[in-house]
Order: sequence, then C-alpha cells, then structure tokens
Amino acid sequence: GVPANPYPARVMNLSLGGSGACSSTYQNAINAINAAGAVVVVAAGNSNANASAYSPASCAGVVTVAATGKAGNRSYYSNYGASVEIAAPGGDKNADGSTGTILSTLNAGLTTPGADSLAYYQGTSMATPHVVGIVSLMLSVNPALTPAQVTQLLQSTATAFPAGSTCTTALCGAGIVNAAGAVAAAQNPPPPSPPGAFGKSSPSNGANPLAGSPTVPSSFPCPSACMPGQIMW
Repeated sequence: GVPANPYPARVMNLSLGGSGACSSTYQNAINAINAAGAVVVVAAGNSNANASAYSPASCAGVVTVAATGKAGNRSYYSNYGASVEIAAPGGDKNADGSTGTILSTLNAGLTTPGADSLAYYQGTSMATPHVVGIVSLMLSVNPALTPAQVTQLLQSTATAFPAGSTCTTALCGAGIVNAAGAVAAAQNPPPPSPPGAFGKSSPSNGANPLAGSPTVPSSFPCPSACMPGQIMW
C-alpha cells in the first residue's frame, strides 16, 4: 500500500460548492478531517445569496469566508449570512474598478508548466486563500491549535467592519480577517471550545438537509463583472 504521509495537510482550501444544505456525506468527511486536526476553509459562494443554501459553506466545522472590497463593504456577488465565519478581501469590480480586485498568479501550461503571468480576479475563491494563508502562519507558530481554536482566534482578532459598511456581523462573519492579530494570538490560544463551537446546523447535529439528492459540487463561477469565461477555483 501507499505509505503514510509524514507531513499531512493542516489546512485545506475549498473554493468550490453547490446548492443545497450540507449533506451527511460532506459533514462526515469534514468531521473526520477536523478530528485529524486539520482546518477546512471554504468559499461562501458568488451568488449574492444566503450561504446556508450552499454546501460545503453551510457545513459545521468549516471556516466559511465572505468577500469584501477595498472599502470593507460586502462584494456585490458574495454570499452571506449566519453560515459565514469571517470576511477577507475578494475584490469588487463594480465598486473599485478592474484593478480593485485580486492580482492572481496564472500559468499557461495544461499538462506541464508553461509561461507564468498575472491577472486580476474577484470572488470568494480569492478571499478564501487569504484566510488559508493566515491559518498556515498560525499553525506554524503553534502546531497544537485545534480547528475550533483557530476559528475562535480568527474571529476574536478580526478587524471590525467600517461604519456604514454593507457587511455586518450578521452577514459577513465576525469581521475582516487580521493576519497580524491572528498570528500573535495563536501564540497564546484560548482553551479548547466545547462541541458545536462553529455554530452551524448540519445533519451531524440533528438538522435535516434539503429534500432530494445532493447537488454535485462544482467550482464557483466567476462573478459577472470579472473576466468572461473564467472559473474561480
């Protein structure tokens, strides 16, 4: 068989999703990942809708990320609601123009490395990696952090939404992720959270998923104002 990986991932970026509440299959997988000590960070989605109607954004045990623009407002496309834990810069072309988005790295290769380039993109798939990078730094200074502790620290150190923002704690999570604050706090973490600290309902704690077969997840489509034909992974 395949030997065990001596360096398993401690944080995962999931910039994907589909409609429907969190299925038991998704939830069981996330529970197992959390039990192994890994943090799962998920894009809220680009449908300008309540994230509770999308998965895995609505699953328990994940850090769901909404997108903000330069002024700290909710990006016009970003999903929102009680399923969101935190916000991060995702870009907003409508508010800030084409350069008010996230400068991203690209490669032209299809099966082997090709030419490198840069392009501006927007989406909750751009916001989520900001949080993933910060979680990686947190775990580098304190590998003993649990997923629940990581979530607590991200939220307790977040920068408050500016006055008049279209983001509120009811829509976009605890605030805008603060790298310096989160990494500093990771060196002196709070005690472990009790079960259910993530605060989301899911099949694992008695909630019923939407009726019907679960939707097969796909990458979130690029919001209408970004580059035509591109997909945000």
